[in-house]
Amino acid sequence: MTSVVLEQAENKSEVTQKLTLEKFLSLPEIDESYELVEGAAIKKVSPKFFRSTLKTAIWVDLSQWCNSFGQVVIEWSVILKRREKDWVPVPDLLYVSNERLAAD
Repeated sequence: MTSVVLEQAENKSEVTQKLTLEKFLSLPEIDESYELVEGAAIKKVSPKFFRSTLKTAIWVDLSQWCNSFGQVVIEWSVILKRREKDWVPVPDLLYVSNERLAAD
């Protein structure tokens, strides 16, 4: 996942340039996940114990259910449009059908 460390300005009236999808995707990769939301790189919060174990249990069940017609992946970023703006979320779980998966 491409990412960047961003500090939120103390002065809220300060104008900052919004990231484009191209700039966001060209940022250097680090070990933390960031999402592109409304032109800003937002750090994804690491899940706590309960959420992490629940996500794993759901992933196991969904993976078995969709084994022949798709994939369920954990924290895989995707490029979408939201209110006609580029949006790169990192959902906890993501289902992708075999038809939509890119051939590697």
